[in-house]
Amino acid sequence: NELKSALEQQIENTRDSYQRQLSSLKEEIADRERQQKHLETKNQEEQARQSKLRAQLEEEVMKKELVTKKLNELELQLDLKARARQETRGIEEIANKELSNINSLRVAFVD
Repeated sequence: NELKSALEQQIENTRDSYQRQLSSLKEEIADRERQQKHLETKNQEEQARQSKLRAQLEEEVMKKELVTKKLNELELQLDLKARARQETRGIEEIANKELSNINSLRVAFVD
C-alpha cells in the first residue's frame, strides 16, 4: 500500500511538473503569437508608409518633368527673343545705313 501511495505521489508530482511545463509553453506560444501580430501590424504600417512614399515620389518626379519641360520651353522662348532682338538690331543698322545713303544722295542732288 505504501508503494502504491509512493507511486501515486510520484505520478501526481510528474503530472504537476508536466502541467507547469505545459502552462509555461502555452504562455510562451501566446507571447510569440502576440509578438507576431504586433510585427505583422508594424509590417502593414510600414508597407502603407512605403506605398505612400512611392506615390509621393512618383508625383514629385512628374512635377519635376513638368518643370523641366516648362524650363526648356522658356529657354527656347528666351533664345528666340534674343535672336529676334539681334535680327532687329541688324535691320535697324541696315535701315540707318540706307537712310544715310538716301540723305547723302539727297544732299548731292540738292547741291
